[in-house]
Amino acid sequence: MKKLLFVCLLFSVQIASAQTIVGKSQVGSLRPTTLMQIADSSRTVNISGTNQVNAYTPFLTADVTFIDSTGNNTLSADGKAEVLVTLKNIGGKPAQDCRIELVPSVKNLNLYITDPPAIGAILPNQQVNERILLKASHYISTGRVEFTLKVLEKNGFDLDPEKVLVVPTLASQPPKVELADYGVQDPNRTGKIQRREIVTVTLRLQNKGASTSYGTTALVTLGPNVLPIQVDSVYNLGDLKPGAYKDINATIVTNDRATEVSMGIAVNDSRGEDSYNETLELPFDTPQKKVQEIVLAANKTGEPAIPNVADLKLDIGENIPVAGTEKPNAVAVIIGNKDYSSAPEVDYAFNDAAIMKRYVVTAMGFRPGNIIYLQDATQGDLIRVFGNETNYKGQLYDYVRKGLSQVFIYYSGHGAPDPDSKEGYIVPVDCDPSHVALNGYSLKTLYSNLDKIDQEKQLKHITVLLDACFSGAAVNGTLLANVSPIYITVDKDVMASPNATIITSATGDQVSGWYSDKQQSLFTYFFLKGLQGGADYQHNDTITAKELYEFTADEVNGVPYWSRRLNGRTQTPTYYGSDWVIYEGSK
Repeated sequence: MKKLLFVCLLFSVQIASAQTIVGKSQVGSLRPTTLMQIADSSRTVNISGTNQVNAYTPFLTADVTFIDSTGNNTLSADGKAEVLVTLKNIGGKPAQDCRIELVPSVKNLNLYITDPPAIGAILPNQQVNERILLKASHYISTGRVEFTLKVLEKNGFDLDPEKVLVVPTLASQPPKVELADYGVQDPNRTGKIQRREIVTVTLRLQNKGASTSYGTTALVTLGPNVLPIQVDSVYNLGDLKPGAYKDINATIVTNDRATEVSMGIAVNDSRGEDSYNETLELPFDTPQKKVQEIVLAANKTGEPAIPNVADLKLDIGENIPVAGTEKPNAVAVIIGNKDYSSAPEVDYAFNDAAIMKRYVVTAMGFRPGNIIYLQDATQGDLIRVFGNETNYKGQLYDYVRKGLSQVFIYYSGHGAPDPDSKEGYIVPVDCDPSHVALNGYSLKTLYSNLDKIDQEKQLKHITVLLDACFSGAAVNGTLLANVSPIYITVDKDVMASPNATIITSATGDQVSGWYSDKQQSLFTYFFLKGLQGGADYQHNDTITAKELYEFTADEVNGVPYWSRRLNGRTQTPTYYGSDWVIYEGSK
């Protein structure tokens, strides 16, 4: 009898130990090991459990990941999200007819939940992936919703303990369409408006709100002594998503009595959620902004992508080619580091990152939800995304799909060498470049971790685009206190992967310059001009990485020539690795 009691006690201890949750949760409070608080839009940690196996029964564990359409880990009004559930049976017997349910703690009529169908059987050591679809109505309120994740097994061997998922919710935010910029085209191309002169005024109207403006219309009224040549009675702008904009043109002429051009702009949407009125006053004989000088910039991570359309020239902000096919599994990391605590500001890094994101989505066919977008990334941000020297499984690793994903990485900001090792480092915004080996992010670590991800995930391709110099010098001064710039040469054989491409803006002993007139870095501007079509040397609506490099590095009309002309110094982009198609239009 004593022996029998001992065996029963031992069996109970094993079951209790095996019921430690194996899961993935957001950083937040835990109830005891089951609560998942969705609060940080970029940080995911594992809650690991013991993998003890009970040979006589099934035993279910679960990993849970929350993915929303905006990437902010928030369920917004009219938004959609997925709860990814990975079930594994670590017991010794099959789990039969398992049903996954996501149950809100309080009934909410503004939430719609689609649970997956029942799973026939989960064999011992088998892993099953399922998706629960969430949708919020237009009228959901700001707050949070608590869900209980249940997994019910036919014979009563349910997921135990159940998991609790807490998701922030965000009420509908009103749209805000307003005049973002304007430009003037005059026949003499002076940019000045004169009496009796026929001019075209381009008005750029942008939605700077947090929700879509539906059925948007604009009215343009002319002030005294200003006559219409071609002015529409109503301008239909359609539906404008947050950050989206439309240009409208009004061609006018003034009489001899006019002292200036006055134009009224009124914007409304069909839902009555937005109303905007503005009066534009344009004086005579004063240089106005030309149309080709209207420009576009960027957003903060976690906020709606609301570009400042006064910061990018139209020549690359417009006519972005459209990819022939979408790449649903492709993943991008786009980083713009501008405001440094211990280094000079990188003036146009935000502009670079914002316009690069537009090209990655439009010209390369990436989904916005698959883009990890960072502004002013700290060392912790870079480690979270790419991993560190001992662990390569960061956010990028979590995003890619085995055998299906290609990866595109873009960085605009400072780079610096370690004075002792001469190794190159990406400089986070909280880094002191004089101690970059301690608080920078090593290129060696970046490339090594990408190799490891590629080896495990069997990626289709990896492209790394670095708009940074690693000489220790910058456009507006040295990065290293009391040290002359130390010129380093980044090893050519930086990645073991045979399907990797690395393009840098300059060699190791050069400075990456700006194209101030375009409010971009010089390298990014020419790279995107090439992607816009300039690098389509074969005229086949296809552009490869090698063609983009050749266009950018062209001695006659690329970065080397314009660097000497604009900045009086040499800048030569570099290329390493394999060639592949970056843009392919519709055939």
